[in-house]
Amino acid sequence: MVGNLLDNAVKFTPGGGHVVVRLTAAPIVIEVENSGPGIEAKDIPYVFKRFWRADSSRSLQGNGLGLALVKAIVESYGGSVSCRSVPGRTTTFRIVFK
Repeated sequence: MVGNLLDNAVKFTPGGGHVVVRLTAAPIVIEVENSGPGIEAKDIPYVFKRFWRADSSRSLQGNGLGLALVKAIVESYGGSVSCRSVPGRTTTFRIVFK
């Protein structure tokens, strides 16, 4: 799950950008943030759906399963995953295990 989030972060971060990983304990929180183009607010509700891809990413390699798998794995362990994005600035995926 973390590998997928990191792969996406690197794929969507332009040269000179940054990818940041944050880890905390009690509760366990994993955040992966990147300075890529971001995700439109209208698209956030769909990012974890199988085979769904934003219009802006359809020309890139992938099949739209990665984030759906991340969500399934996280939830199978009783956790939750969320996404927040400021288009043109940052996108952060957050996994929480309580």
